[in-house]
Amino acid sequence: MRKSGLWIIFSSTLTLVTLLWPGAVLAGEFAQIEFPATADGRLVLPVDFHSHTVFSDGVVWPTVHVERALAEGLAGIAITDHLEYQPNRADIPNRDRNRSYEIAVAEANTLAQSSGGRRLTVILGTEITRGNPPGHLNAVFLTDVNRLLPKGYPVYSEDADMLKFYDRSLVNWPSLHGALSTARQQGGFIILNHPSAQFDAQGKLNEHNLALIDEGLTNGIEVANGWTYQDAAFALALERNLTIIGASDLHDAPAHFDQFVKRWAGVTLPQESLAHRTVTLVLAQKGDAASIRAALFARSTAALYENQIIGRPAEVDAIVSGALRATIRRNESSKGQALVYIENRSSVPWLLQYVGKRPLLSVSEILTVPGKASYEIVVDGVSDDERAHLEPFEFEVLNAFIAPRVHPRIKLGWQR
Repeated sequence: MRKSGLWIIFSSTLTLVTLLWPGAVLAGEFAQIEFPATADGRLVLPVDFHSHTVFSDGVVWPTVHVERALAEGLAGIAITDHLEYQPNRADIPNRDRNRSYEIAVAEANTLAQSSGGRRLTVILGTEITRGNPPGHLNAVFLTDVNRLLPKGYPVYSEDADMLKFYDRSLVNWPSLHGALSTARQQGGFIILNHPSAQFDAQGKLNEHNLALIDEGLTNGIEVANGWTYQDAAFALALERNLTIIGASDLHDAPAHFDQFVKRWAGVTLPQESLAHRTVTLVLAQKGDAASIRAALFARSTAALYENQIIGRPAEVDAIVSGALRATIRRNESSKGQALVYIENRSSVPWLLQYVGKRPLLSVSEILTVPGKASYEIVVDGVSDDERAHLEPFEFEVLNAFIAPRVHPRIKLGWQR
């Protein structure tokens, strides 16, 4: 059953407001994600840089991730099976760490050829799985995952072994540096994953991960992972000039995401919270792997989490400005009035607070423009001559963030 309303999560790591929208949820699946190009012609590409298959601790074959990503409108997906954690190896001996990616690429090619539709960009990656710190790091845009695993390095398959593996005293730092250095030599991009365990109560990252950033062995950070978001990660991305990443961390089919969360964390998610998967919005010239990779290194990204955009001012402004368009017309039924239509060309509903000086006749100061729909505003006391020179309307975008708990403002000019 679909519901609407406002659900607020209070927690040490979840500080954004989760916004639930009428009709935004497709029962049992994630909804599609769609954004128009920016004003300067860049594509806004939804890409998921974190997913797992049966070749590590996931429960789906790689083809499932490809099929669902296409159905949700994603432009790309990275297969990032764990490098050192292989709980399914008794049934699926994973001697070749590139195998899940190869299966996914073949499926993407087959679907594109058979349907004549767009081709999903599949990205080769892995999750380097070490103790805390340094935690888990994704390396994406690799050429050979096998080279990141030293010969004879322990690979774990039992939960009991994995818990021991999380002990920081067991971290082999030379081996970790070797794996990250090999990833960089391959042109890889390195992301600090689900970093909540790496920050202290004051929101400070541990010295080990800070050192990796200083050494150029961490390029981005997940500010949102699955169903969680963290202010401290967003603040660090801005402070240390890291690329802002949002990722699903899917281990199961999207229809079973809430069940996986309950099994793993004991948390029951309301069905309405699953409006779309958490992704990175990549602003790139093209949708191919090289363009997506270049945009990551240029930090031209924002995270999309629970119908909220998290990013730097330039990227957030480009995304929101590209999604919203305003048209002004004479109100033929009422002299001296103008009709303003705000068109939303994206799938994300926008929560806007009007901050202009001219009084609005038909709405309060806060309004919601649904995804792929328009919103009408009536403005009184506007002559025909004034309508031609009406100042742009200014809004604060309440479901966008350019710093922790800081919303951007946008001015909508008129298309007549």
